[in-house]
Amino acid sequence: VVQGRCNSNASIGHMSIIKPIARQVAKLVPPIFIRALARPAVVYFHGVEAGGSDEELERIHHKADIFEKIITALNKSYAILPMRMLADVLKQPDRYRNCLFITFDDGYANNMLAAEILESMAIPWTLFVSTEHVEKGEPDPVFLARLFFMYAGAGTYSLPYFNFHITLGSPRQRKRTMERGVAELKSLDAARADECLAAMKARLGIEELARHVAEVRSKRFLSWDQVRQLQNRGAEIGSHASVHWPMHADQSETYLREQSERSKAQIEAEVGTCSYFAYPFGRRSDCSTRAWQAVRNAGYSHAFTAIPGTLNASRNSWLLPRYGIGIHETAAGTMVPMLRANNWRFRRWQDIAES
Repeated sequence: VVQGRCNSNASIGHMSIIKPIARQVAKLVPPIFIRALARPAVVYFHGVEAGGSDEELERIHHKADIFEKIITALNKSYAILPMRMLADVLKQPDRYRNCLFITFDDGYANNMLAAEILESMAIPWTLFVSTEHVEKGEPDPVFLARLFFMYAGAGTYSLPYFNFHITLGSPRQRKRTMERGVAELKSLDAARADECLAAMKARLGIEELARHVAEVRSKRFLSWDQVRQLQNRGAEIGSHASVHWPMHADQSETYLREQSERSKAQIEAEVGTCSYFAYPFGRRSDCSTRAWQAVRNAGYSHAFTAIPGTLNASRNSWLLPRYGIGIHETAAGTMVPMLRANNWRFRRWQDIAES
């Protein structure tokens, strides 16, 4: 039985090469020429900003004009369905081969702007919220870690549970160290990650941390009142776990259960039935065997990874593929039919995750 992280380094590396190539090819091929290859799929975004942004800190937020172009193109090429039709699509994928679901992750306050754009085109969508961040308004852990790497004083730091010393100096060095440091932090179980993050906050300084957090508006979360407004305007509300942190195999059974059950209970207490789940980060290393079982046992009908593929690739309702649309990706309409090229890798990973 495989209870460790469902990792395939070769497969991950292969995808990291294929994705940018596919995106470049997609720019050259009009969607109409490959639409016959399409199968039902799910795409996801995070946030939409009206103006410019600091891509180092806000790398997951689309500018409003680019987002509107992407959605307009997708709406022209595909039938965009509400999430309540997911079960039917999974049963008859060939019947719905030209269909698409739009989703958003995390629950950022700038989803109110996304809602305006989607509503203007009468497009249904689903919002997956990380409930503790909505409840308390606290920034997500990775964002706080990035602030440490960018703004802590120059020097060398020793952090709890890190296997290397952190040296911060030039902007280039900070960026390189940040990527390695964030990956190291995410590999820790929740308790150790909290301890490490507390050390980062202390070294940066509480006042300076608060100042930098306040400067980045795009990382602010919705309130429950705003979540209810979005639901009343047609958005389906799903869970993105309680805390936005990986559900990998090093997490305890208790933690995985709390991530699944607590968020469902919070959403149902605030806005009503919650049937859908999206794993935080959602990559191969973030969705352990015990994680999807905890989500299933919590009573969700379906759950989504962040692994590319089309819906007909999955045999497991709690390990469904999704594709994240890049912040500069203007040829998403062509990328959707190309997602099926990753189906064999997705199935291979799913076999491991189910064993």
